[in-house]
Amino acid sequence: NYRQFSDAQFDLLAVGFIVSFLMALVAIKALLGYVKHHTFVAFGIYRIVVAIAFAIWAL
Repeated sequence: NYRQFSDAQFDLLAVGFIVSFLMALVAIKALLGYVKHHTFVAFGIYRIVVAIAFAIWAL
């Protein structure tokens, strides 16, 4: 319930939203810059290895 928050907590919540939004923009810009100069081959290999490891762990 929003009535349980104090003004200071709303300020912290607002700062958290703003900081997380700005960091998301930085991360997206960095990822797009990486994709312009590299391929997704390393990412694909990483995902396959993680999927195999998870499948082995799940069994």
